[in-house]
Amino acid sequence: MKDFINSLKLIEILAIWGAALSTILAVFKIFEYRRDKASIKVSVKQVYESSPTNSITRKNMIRILVVNKGRRPVTLKEAGLRQPKNLGGNDLVETQNLSKEVELTEGKSKDFYMDEDQLKEKEKLSSDKYVAFVRDATGKYYWSHNWLSRWRKLGRIK
Repeated sequence: MKDFINSLKLIEILAIWGAALSTILAVFKIFEYRRDKASIKVSVKQVYESSPTNSITRKNMIRILVVNKGRRPVTLKEAGLRQPKNLGGNDLVETQNLSKEVELTEGKSKDFYMDEDQLKEKEKLSSDKYVAFVRDATGKYYWSHNWLSRWRKLGRIK
């Protein structure tokens, strides 16, 4: 009978040890998965471009900066801007379909430029109303604003 009790205690200790170890490993794997997931940061900003020969003339440009903060490489297929739908017409303002795919490896960035003066003339919209996006080879979209800010900016909610 004592052997049964001693063996039962040993079995319980091993069961607790196994449960604790598997829980720790599961948490570690979840952390590893989230760390290795593709993470793209998109920002949109107004910049000025000047000619190398004539520094007086400046051109207003909109820069879409895409940075890969994750560990997995991401292949970009398209970059563009959206505007509020309530201004009439299509909410897609300008896109750049990339003829040559751009692969962003860990920690690398890529700039896309669009002529702001041309967009203002065409869309009659100030630069603070634009929302930038990029699309990768799998079809996933990455945005310059979170979903709530994007909905407010694009006029889908007030």
